[in-house]
Amino acid sequence: MAYKTKNSVKGERKRGLQAVKEMEAAPGYDPQATLALAQANLDAFGKLDDLDDASFIACMNDMRANHPDIYPVFWWWRKAEEQAGRRQEEDGEGTESRYKFFMVTQFLLDPFADEWEDDRQMLKPGVAPWIDTPQIEAGLDHKSIKRWCWIWHDRDIYTEEDEIADRTGRIKAGDRKFKHAHIVLEVPGKVPISTIARWFKVPPQQVTILRGRGAFLDGSEYLVHESPRAVEQHKTHYDDDEVHTSPGFDFRKELTDLQAHRAKFGKRAGEMTPVDTMRMHVLLDGWTMKQCREDDPLTFSKIRNTLPPLRLDYLMDAPPCPFRLNIYVDGPGGIGKSAFCEYIAQSLFSFVDDPFFHVGNDERVTFDGYDGEPVIIWDDMRAIDFIKHFGNNGTFRLFDPHPKKMAEQAKHTRVILNNALTIINGVDSFDKFISTLAGEYIDAKGYHHHAEDANQAWRRFPMILCVRENDFDILINQGFINKDLSSIQTLITYSHVRGSMKAIIERLDGAAKQKAFAGFVQPVVNAAKMIEDKHDDKISDPDQIPPEMMPVVESAEDRFMRECAEYEERRFNTLVSFGHWFWDSPAGGWAEYTKMYPAAKVRPQEEYEFLHNLQWPTIRDAINRYVDGELVATYTEQIIRDTIEMVWNGQL
Repeated sequence: MAYKTKNSVKGERKRGLQAVKEMEAAPGYDPQATLALAQANLDAFGKLDDLDDASFIACMNDMRANHPDIYPVFWWWRKAEEQAGRRQEEDGEGTESRYKFFMVTQFLLDPFADEWEDDRQMLKPGVAPWIDTPQIEAGLDHKSIKRWCWIWHDRDIYTEEDEIADRTGRIKAGDRKFKHAHIVLEVPGKVPISTIARWFKVPPQQVTILRGRGAFLDGSEYLVHESPRAVEQHKTHYDDDEVHTSPGFDFRKELTDLQAHRAKFGKRAGEMTPVDTMRMHVLLDGWTMKQCREDDPLTFSKIRNTLPPLRLDYLMDAPPCPFRLNIYVDGPGGIGKSAFCEYIAQSLFSFVDDPFFHVGNDERVTFDGYDGEPVIIWDDMRAIDFIKHFGNNGTFRLFDPHPKKMAEQAKHTRVILNNALTIINGVDSFDKFISTLAGEYIDAKGYHHHAEDANQAWRRFPMILCVRENDFDILINQGFINKDLSSIQTLITYSHVRGSMKAIIERLDGAAKQKAFAGFVQPVVNAAKMIEDKHDDKISDPDQIPPEMMPVVESAEDRFMRECAEYEERRFNTLVSFGHWFWDSPAGGWAEYTKMYPAAKVRPQEEYEFLHNLQWPTIRDAINRYVDGELVATYTEQIIRDTIEMVWNGQL
């Protein structure tokens, strides 16, 4: 068998062959002694093939200096190998290609012990057995191998594809395959296929090249048949404890990481470079530039200019937050409102390094630099400023509690705002700010815009902070919390906090300042959590949907009958309501009746004659005052009288 090696250095080979000639010409030369010496050093001679040219020459120099008797024997052995056809020396462009990753696949070597009978039955008939466990272990005993793992497959089943591909006609789908070994290797220094075949004493055609950056793990994954292709073919799964691995190689952890990586980044994830990985983290996970720099500074420095567009793509594709909380902070200038807003943002999003973004003053690039921060802070803003910049509709869109996916203007591009919190601080009182948002205005082009429904502005601000120099109030929009539009303009005081933020800013610093501001912020955090909980009380379990919320399909006839029944129910409830009004209201029909008949003011519990003495005109006049005579048009006099009597008796 011919072998090609990478250690074919012409000058060294010529020197070695000259040493062989001198040895053979020396008096007392004994070929048998030379053969014995070569056999004693056979393993060491074979491992020299794993070295690169420089290392090989260094070993030759060392051998000549320290083992001059071995040096000619080594070259004598190499010459004998070449003459026997087991080795072929080549130089230059004809050298064999070298690779890093390999898989050796070979059938079981014929066992020698009786207790191996089960394995003996799995030998492939008519084919010389090739490998056994000691042979595998000997092949792995090379320092140039960085990592390895191997397994015996003894439960594989032939598939229909195997049967179709077989030209002998002996393979049938469903039959059990003969026992064979799979050996996966990583050799960083690169070696040719012939070297791997020689190490394991197998034919070169039994050595497969594994290609790609993640080829070793891909091959390892195949050993237990968890690779995508093996799973697709329903191959027999093998347990982890059947896999033999090199020291330090955590087989299961590496496969778990690989499979998670592939599920996230696609089928070629195993081939990704650090550059590819960082780019995918930005594009798919939304990593910020700061996260990239901290994770891998060297890789970040190489590709920093290519990352911002990927970050922008992530922000454009990211879904909007399901709920956006808007807080308006009013109060005079110079009392610490801006710092207060920042502490609110930091407290609500303490898990984010840079939680807030201050909006720029240039209306053309308002959101220039926005990088997906969860909080946007607007400082010293009036409602008219928003209207001038964004118009009435655009302003309402910015503060929509359930934001849509809309792009906003930034420098040379557009961005999607996915902030979960908006904080506005201004000098206008909250009622002036909100009423101005809904008021009429004239835009920059001179077009007149009519006022909007005030509720549209009120429902966008669940929380108001009224900040003063020595205290502040937290006001909660009751209509927003109760989801009641009729009370959307009703504010209730959630909490009152005493203390001067201005004094804290001027006199405290560091941890002392943080602690003092935490006392201010905590009630705001509690209120925000309460509002969010109220928003999140929606039903997600389909089995818990109230029946009245499910749509009902009905025919025109069913609709007519339902509306008639609903009308009748409303009229009857009105009749009962009238009966209560007649007896209980100071302006009811009974009050008018007792003016005509004073003796009837005291209702005798045992006598009911006075009910029958009520004049119908009196009752009809009371009905007209109550519902403009609609009951008279719907019910007979007797039904109305009976209802009044039943109400008086407490039966309705």
